Amino acid sequence: MGRKFPNLREPSEAQGVGIRIGLLAASHDGHIDFTYQNVFGYALNFSPEIRVWDSQLVAPNHDDWLADEISLTSDGHVLHEIHFRSGCIWRVEAERVSYSFRPDSETEGLIVPG
Repeated sequence: MGRKFPNLREPSEAQGVGIRIGLLAASHDGHIDFTYQNVFGYALNFSPEIRVWDSQLVAPNHDDWLADEISLTSDGHVLHEIHFRSGCIWRVEAERVSYSFRPDSETEGLIVPG
């Protein structure tokens, strides 16, 4: 997990950090939303690569979302770990994670060839 910062405010004043991410569904017929409430930490190992032929840094590419896993930490926090085809891993540790699917009104009910 990435670096965690202590909460410097009184508990009654603490608002917490939230993250919301919207993604195009794999079937392209809607959008997937993940919402993370009261985030304790997050990390994305997004490192550049060095091209062999000219030693230049190349910006990384996430590529496809291959798999994800949601588990509980020893502190009782929710840990969401996402693995991308490129090898990048995104981890978010939060108090609560929610998921929703929003169908696109223009494509609702259509079958998209896969």
